Amino acid sequence: MEQESPVNTAIVPWRERATYAILFFLPIAGVSARHWFSTSFLLFVLLALPELWRRPWNLDRRERVLVAILALYFVVFVISALANGWTYDQTHYGGRVLRFLVAIPIYLLLRQLPNAALWLARGCVVGGFVLLGQALFDVYVLHLARAQGIYSPNLLGPVAAFECAFLLVLWQIDRAWRPVMAAAMVACISALALSTSRGGYVGFIGMISVWAAMRFKGWRVAGAFLGLVVLLFVAYGTSSHVRDGVDSAVRQLDEPLPSDIGSDGEALPSVPARLEMWRVSILIFRDHPLLGVGGGNYNKAARVYVEEGRAHPEVIRHSHPHSAYFETLVSMGVFGFAVFLAMLLFPIYVFARGYRSAPETALFGLLHVTGFALFSITDASTILKGNYITVWLIFLLTFFGAHIRATVGHNP
Repeated sequence: MEQESPVNTAIVPWRERATYAILFFLPIAGVSARHWFSTSFLLFVLLALPELWRRPWNLDRRERVLVAILALYFVVFVISALANGWTYDQTHYGGRVLRFLVAIPIYLLLRQLPNAALWLARGCVVGGFVLLGQALFDVYVLHLARAQGIYSPNLLGPVAAFECAFLLVLWQIDRAWRPVMAAAMVACISALALSTSRGGYVGFIGMISVWAAMRFKGWRVAGAFLGLVVLLFVAYGTSSHVRDGVDSAVRQLDEPLPSDIGSDGEALPSVPARLEMWRVSILIFRDHPLLGVGGGNYNKAARVYVEEGRAHPEVIRHSHPHSAYFETLVSMGVFGFAVFLAMLLFPIYVFARGYRSAPETALFGLLHVTGFALFSITDASTILKGNYITVWLIFLLTFFGAHIRATVGHNP
């Protein structure tokens, strides 16, 4: 993978080394040092700005499509916000969505670096141990109920799942470091367990399933899935955090539906609350199908249904519907939702189609998009929070650029 360099590069050595350094350190302390991800993103922007004036870009057709999707996501957000009357909320959210547009010059930089994906994945080796240290500190020193890092269990858990999945791919590339990588993977899994992030658990299972399906053939696939099942049972049986998280979700699924509870203002458990927010999101979408209600306006729009007695008051105790899919549907309507799906499905298509030509870069990308897509089912932070957006974009652009380099001439 390191030797393939079909993209011509004129990056000066110090910029290349600086970019590799930021990529390496990106996964290490993002959940332990506040603004680590955002600061890294800003540094990428500063390093990448000269690429806007460098001509020609010589973008592959696949690259042009990805760049267009990123730009269109920002454009649809702006159009939706203007159509609904631009307010402070739109400015607040718009600053984060702007990252999708600013990511374009970052991609122009990353695509020229032959070892970008490797340095990012190598950072996950150190990152695994830092994640475990943070999780142990939270639970056994601070005596928190869940490992949450500087932000939230819903960031720490998914980041741990991501890093473990990427280490599985790196395992096939950097064979000399396998003992260290094995320990780092155990550290990531332990940190994920201590986070009690149910979304993290689902995303981890999904990524490992994709890895097994792509990596093995015949009876080995069955063996890999059997190993995954055994791992899940062991985790459930030995970790009280995993067991409590799973049992809590199962109990809440047995709770009465919000329509049966009534609208007396009593708070709903997390699972029924999400179901009610998703139901209300569909109502909002039906009334605002094309461009939605504008970013940051979910709470305001949902309040109408609460006042009419058509929704439980729980839905307006939250600023978003706790799902990136429903958030996009509500805030940007069918056009924004279509662009969001394209941002997921097009990279999957590119990575899957080029798997035979470049299995390592394809697998990096497939695991990343799979995890993000699954995390986004029960969490809107994936597209609303700057730190999560940074994780999504930088890993995606790094792996996409590496895959294009490895498949130029094989996958037109």
